Amino acid sequence: MEDNDQWLKTALAKSEEKRNQHLLTLMQQCGVDHPDLIPGFVYIRHRPAMYIGDTGIPGFHHLFKEIFDNSIEEVMAGLCNQVLVTVHSDGSLSVRDNGRGIPLQHLRVVLTELHAGGKLPASRTYKIGGGLHGVGTSCVNALSEWMEATVWQAGRQVTMRTERGKIVEEREEAFDAPTGTRIRFKPDPQIFGDSAWSPERLLAILRQQAFLNPKLTLTFTDESLGCDPQVLNFPGGVAEWAMEHAAARRPIHQKVIAGSGKKDDVAVDVAFYFTQEDPVWLAFGNGVQLGVMGTPGTPLTGFRQGVARTLSKWAKQYGREFEPRTAQAGVAVILSVRVYDPVFNGPMKDSLQNPEAASAVWAVTAKALEAHLTRFPDEAEAIVSGMLGIQGV
Repeated sequence: MEDNDQWLKTALAKSEEKRNQHLLTLMQQCGVDHPDLIPGFVYIRHRPAMYIGDTGIPGFHHLFKEIFDNSIEEVMAGLCNQVLVTVHSDGSLSVRDNGRGIPLQHLRVVLTELHAGGKLPASRTYKIGGGLHGVGTSCVNALSEWMEATVWQAGRQVTMRTERGKIVEEREEAFDAPTGTRIRFKPDPQIFGDSAWSPERLLAILRQQAFLNPKLTLTFTDESLGCDPQVLNFPGGVAEWAMEHAAARRPIHQKVIAGSGKKDDVAVDVAFYFTQEDPVWLAFGNGVQLGVMGTPGTPLTGFRQGVARTLSKWAKQYGREFEPRTAQAGVAVILSVRVYDPVFNGPMKDSLQNPEAASAVWAVTAKALEAHLTRFPDEAEAIVSGMLGIQGV
């Protein structure tokens, strides 16, 4: 028995020694000389593509999205209405919001521990959010040459600076200002080479969220261009977005159809129009774009059902039949749902699977379309005739 215990202790010791040697090798390969650097960070720096997709332009900009999404969580929780994004002349980027601020007692954890956050359903910190999406601030920290996190909270201004994942400075001072958080970081050229921020890519992400969150004001500044800041605020929300979208296409009626509502704790915002051109849809679940590589799931299913049932009813008034599958053609829609405890199809979150999202979108879409057709009879005839024409009736 003693021989077995000794054998087990020896095996465990050898295993631990082998693991430590592997970590040391990784640290040397990554150019990391901090003996107390978190092992998880070493793996991230050794295989960054496993965490952010690649180390090219998309992965480079994914770092920004990881930080920006944290501010959007605050916006969707109704706790933030201003976000400032700045590209600095030294190649760093900062995101500042006027949310609650990262809890000061957890700041070190948020920066240095993987999967730290308050998005688990049991915590209810964020009743509506994208779930445990992404890899978080700590991963961005690991892949940055340096990062500075500043939090304003409870009359205190606390700043923590890291270099390639290691905390190198902490400072605090009294400061009478509103609450908020600013994360400024510079992607590590050891990992991303000479990649640079693309204002076009950043603005595309910012515009999307500004439309989805009509109470949000976004300010974008690029110090390298020397231009005035760009302020993005779209009080009209997805309806305003659809009107902008329709201006570049050929709708068969003049007014965009829009509706908002809530059913079974699912909030829905939808705006759409009918066209003789190919169908177009943009769908979002809790701020996450759906259907990038496939179908967006239950929200689009519910939308098509709402359109099909309503148009079938109106077509009968003309003594004709409407084929429900035609609801998939000739429609351009921008759709946003917000669901408690979202169920996505996988880590890429390309499809939302919550069944209650389908019924909620169905109800809001049918109500909006019915109201529009009733209020504007001339457009009702154009829409019904146009959709029947698509199906060849």
